[in-house]
Amino acid sequence: MPNINKPFYALAYSALGAALPPMPFKAAEIVSGFSFSSVIWKLVWLVSIVSFIILAGSLLYIIIYVVPIEKLIYKAIHPIVCIFAGKDEVGTSNDATKSTEEISAANHSKDQTEEQFAQMAEDPLDERHAMFLPYVNEDCKELPSMPILDILDEVFKGNRQKKDVGTALYCAKSLKWISSFPPHKQMAAVFGEEIVGSSSNFATYMPPIREIDRDYSRADNDFLVEVRGMKTRLRKAAGIN
Repeated sequence: MPNINKPFYALAYSALGAALPPMPFKAAEIVSGFSFSSVIWKLVWLVSIVSFIILAGSLLYIIIYVVPIEKLIYKAIHPIVCIFAGKDEVGTSNDATKSTEEISAANHSKDQTEEQFAQMAEDPLDERHAMFLPYVNEDCKELPSMPILDILDEVFKGNRQKKDVGTALYCAKSLKWISSFPPHKQMAAVFGEEIVGSSSNFATYMPPIREIDRDYSRADNDFLVEVRGMKTRLRKAAGIN
């Protein structure tokens, strides 16, 4: 609430300024029998008028900021507005029912989401699929019916060295099964560091893979032999002849 101390004091002093100046001057004239000049009286009345203006302004300020006049106006006008807007008790009841239905629907959706998260927490495999899903190329027309993650799981079991992970990712991208190479953090979270190696291992064998993916002419014969063998393993794990 605004501070009304100053307006209140201004109201009190202006009331005194508006009422008192003419009184002592008039009393002085009566007691002394001496009449003040018109100039003096004009100054006296000027002080009174200015004080009255300040009095009115202070009073208006206090009414606006202290008295809840807007609430009174709202209470007086709101029923009339409702009548002209065509709202009645039935409409209000319908709105309340609609609002209750929306709240119930929102709570139901929230419960379903919580159940999905709880199920994902209970089933780590589903969580791994969700983490790997952003890298799967769903637009590929020849995408295997078997989840790509399960195919890579099967292939990684027979890996002899860490760099085979990079070769498998290159082949999966070459086959358009995945749209991009996951970073080490996601690979380690999904497959584990015992499969993909440490971040330093990953940073060693993946850059050449990325370079060959950008420029196929950089691939040497040894790498191409590894790719042919890895694609065969991937298709076999996916059940593709």
